[in-house]
Order: sequence, then structure tokens, then C-alpha cells
Amino acid sequence: MAREARHLIGDLGDCSAAALAALPRLTFVFNGGRAYDVHPTEYVEISPIDPSRCRLQVQAIDRDDSLVRTAILGQSFLLDRYALFDQAGLRVGLAPLRRQP
Repeated sequence: MAREARHLIGDLGDCSAAALAALPRLTFVFNGGRAYDVHPTEYVEISPIDPSRCRLQVQAIDRDDSLVRTAILGQSFLLDRYALFDQAGLRVGLAPLRRQP
């Protein structure tokens, strides 16, 4: 998906509403079947200096084993979530971020 999105907008390319609307919603499914969506508005960074310029905040990870799907979930994924890291239990807990009106 990251490669497809990069192809659609380029490294610092088309940031029009039409280009952003053409980008896919990214969905990550973890063990237990819980799905988390990341929308284009969360994984595309629009330049505060020049709003006609933008860049992706996701990147493909190339692997020799095409059956393994690996992603590093960073800022764009955690933006609207609380995360609790349990190093001893080798777990991560996630909850939606409540925004004040």
C-alpha cells in the first residue's frame, strides 16, 4: 500500500483534495482480529509552509519473504490512540484517544 500511495502523490507531490481522496485507508489487523484504520489525512503530512506540497509518513519495508508482511507503526498510526507498552509481558495495549470538543 505504501508503494501505491507513493506512486499516487510522489515524494513531495500532488496534495490536492482529489489526490488525497484517491489514497486508500490503511487497515492493520492484529491477533484477535482487532482492526485499526489509518486514513490518508493521518498518514500524509501537508507542508505548513507550502500546503501544495506533502509527503507520505508511511514507507514500505522490502523483505525477501513475500509471505511476511511487516510494518513499523509510528506517528501516523499512534496519532489518535493511547498506547501502553508492557515490556515484561511483550504486549502493547491500544485505546482510542478521546478528543475534547
